[in-house]
Amino acid sequence: MPDDTDEVDNLQEYENWKIRELKRIKRQAEEEEMRNNERNEIERRRLLTDEEREKENLTLGSDATLRPFKSKYKYMQKYYHSGVFFTNEKQGKLDHILNRDYNLPTAEDKYDKSNEIKSKQKRRGQYGMKGQTKYTHLSNEVEYIFNNFNF
Repeated sequence: MPDDTDEVDNLQEYENWKIRELKRIKRQAEEEEMRNNERNEIERRRLLTDEEREKENLTLGSDATLRPFKSKYKYMQKYYHSGVFFTNEKQGKLDHILNRDYNLPTAEDKYDKSNEIKSKQKRRGQYGMKGQTKYTHLSNEVEYIFNNFNF
C-alpha cells in the first residue's frame, strides 16, 4: 500500500485553517454590513420628497440632464451601434472610442437623399438589392419628371 500521508504537519494545517476561517467570517460580516447599508440608503431615498431627491441627484451627478448630448439623425441615415464588448473598460487609449458620438452621419449619410427619386432613397448598401427595383410604377416616374425638369 503506498504512503499518502506526505508528512502532514497537523498543527500547522490546523492553524492555516483557523486563519482561513476567520477571514471568511470577517468577509461575510463585511458583505452583510454592505447589504444593510444599501437597504438603509434605499429606504432613506424612498422617504425623500421629489424636490429633495432631484436636489440630491444633482449633487451626486446622476441627473438625466448631465448625460452627453446625442445628435439627431439625418434623413435615411444608417444606424451604428456603439458596441457591447469592452465598453466598461475605460483605458487611456480607448477613451476617444468609448466617448464617440455614434449618431453622427458618415460621408454617404451627409448627402441629402430627400431630393432623390423614391427608388434611390435607400440606406447605404441597399440600393439595387433584390426586391428593390428602380421602376415600381409609371405614376412615380411621371411625378419625378414633372418636379425636376422644366418643359
